Amino acid sequence: MTTLAGSVLSSGSGNGTGNGAQFNNPIGLAVDGTGNVYVADSGNSTIRKITPAGVVTTLAGPTDSSGSADGTGNMARFNRPFGLVVDDADNVYVADSGNGTMRKITPAGVVTTLAGLAGSEGNVDGTGSAVRFYGPEGVSLDSVGNLYVADTGNNTIRKITPAEVVTTLAGLAGSSGSIDGTGSAARFNRPCGVAVGSAGNVFVADSDNNVIRKITPAAVVTTLAGLAGNSGSTDGTGSAAVFNHPQGVAVDSAGTVYVADTGNHTIRKITPAGVVTTLAGLAGSSGSADGTGGAARFSGPSGVAVDSTGNVYVADSGNCTIRKVTPAGVVTTLAGLAGGLGSADGTGSAARFYQPIGVAVDGAGNVYVADTSNNTIRMGALTASRLANLSVRAPAGTGDQTLILGFYVGGTGSKQVLIRGVGPTLAQYGVSGVLADPQLKLFNAKNNLINQNDDWGGSAALGNAFAAVQDFALPASSKDAALLVALLPDGYTAQVNGAGTSTGVTLIEAYEATPACRARASPPSPPAIRWAPVKTSSSWAFAVTGNAPKKLLIRGIGPTLANYGVSGVLADPQLALFDRTSTKISENDNWGGATALSDAFTATQAFPLSTNSKDAALLVTLQPGVYSAQVSGVGGTTGVALVEVYEMP
Repeated sequence: MTTLAGSVLSSGSGNGTGNGAQFNNPIGLAVDGTGNVYVADSGNSTIRKITPAGVVTTLAGPTDSSGSADGTGNMARFNRPFGLVVDDADNVYVADSGNGTMRKITPAGVVTTLAGLAGSEGNVDGTGSAVRFYGPEGVSLDSVGNLYVADTGNNTIRKITPAEVVTTLAGLAGSSGSIDGTGSAARFNRPCGVAVGSAGNVFVADSDNNVIRKITPAAVVTTLAGLAGNSGSTDGTGSAAVFNHPQGVAVDSAGTVYVADTGNHTIRKITPAGVVTTLAGLAGSSGSADGTGGAARFSGPSGVAVDSTGNVYVADSGNCTIRKVTPAGVVTTLAGLAGGLGSADGTGSAARFYQPIGVAVDGAGNVYVADTSNNTIRMGALTASRLANLSVRAPAGTGDQTLILGFYVGGTGSKQVLIRGVGPTLAQYGVSGVLADPQLKLFNAKNNLINQNDDWGGSAALGNAFAAVQDFALPASSKDAALLVALLPDGYTAQVNGAGTSTGVTLIEAYEATPACRARASPPSPPAIRWAPVKTSSSWAFAVTGNAPKKLLIRGIGPTLANYGVSGVLADPQLALFDRTSTKISENDNWGGATALSDAFTATQAFPLSTNSKDAALLVTLQPGVYSAQVSGVGGTTGVALVEVYEMP
């Protein structure tokens, strides 16, 4: 048995001889009378030919293999595109590494060659096709339109002006090393990534030196962090820190530098003072796991980009996925499926990439990807985020102790909504004093009872709905209550009380079970107000889904409830907002008549508050995730309060 053509465990579409060629899921074979083999190369959508000597060529089909052709959309060809960056006009600039060129893609998808000549490697400054690069990888853009290129094979940093004039900013072609200095006196060793800060400083991932370098506008090169020749993973300041072949680098408006520390499978962070910490991932542990900080796993992350709110986007090359890291180090997978390489457009895990290396983000939060081994440039557009889940856990009983959650269904047409009143199953999660037999009732905006449930009974439809919204399961024989209902756009309240005169802790939840459903934890008008009693403090949880930030109005209402006939109100509520790690991210005691808040009340049709009331309110923009709003009484006071969460239009 011998291998005629192809490289073991290396999929692709490159022509060549013997193991210099690559295939992607070849399925059909045929042979002619002279010994030529014809291959249906399924994953590449091509027909390939192999001569008896093992020479592979592409015979027919839309080639997805490498090339260099200007044109529009899929008429263009790239050859292992690496770094990319987006300007304010949404033009994308690409370091087309395999071709040794810099390419430009307009918003209409028109591809042109900005500088360099495909197939002609070298080191020549100048303009247009007279320029020569040698395997350029990283690219960045400053505020006045200058492009900076990590010309990796030449061990130099190049600069392209808006007039498309190319010069060498730092380093000397053909001379590798690690020397700080000015211009050509400096030395690099396979620089991969570049990023430009707001002050015009250029930061370089000097990969084979295992350091991060800084170049001033005057071309003075210094080492920001790491020690040349030392590989490993050590947090610290300046040369006390250690990296392992960093590739991608990005910088935010405050001058904080983010690094894809490829060999360590981590994302690192460097302050302007050179203090290095690990933001996410665990050194030496590759894999694909979402989570926070060291609980997350990456596999050879190559490219990083940072948006205006400090979120870091990662081309997780070994996993063939695009990841997102929040400023708190929470890692999620935006697109692609770990281990599922390919080239498929789609949403989330339905999309496929093949060793993506470069990543960029524009002002609207759209993410651009250099899908390197597919030789394509991809774009991930943000989907609308929405308020998807509301819940509150508190003591419930009868009468004034009834636990009530109000919500509003928007849009058009009926929406599937899952509502649960969970008591006995909470004991499995360490909650004591639970309500043994919760009873769930659903009322419309006119306070008419429209549906109810006592014991959910193990219904298959309800069980499937629990799984669909990723809620925890309930035992089929439990006395927890649940409803799956189709609701028209309007305001509703879900109420839970105990059978007979029983009391106990209960969790009441409302989930959207239809993606187009938009819920908000407040009624549409004052007559439909519902409330829950506040003891020492009470928390209401909600979830924002999608992959874009969402602006919300959150209110903790106490004294103003008296205007609507509510007795025993919480006289001075204070409102605090927490993320899923229980970190407080915002708070308010008295809203104080702020104009922005008053305008938000009007925009959401929330009932007004007097400017001197002691009610609390917050206007916040939140990334997708789970949050909780906590209301407590100043000085430990108690009373009836209303918590509201509105989507801002």
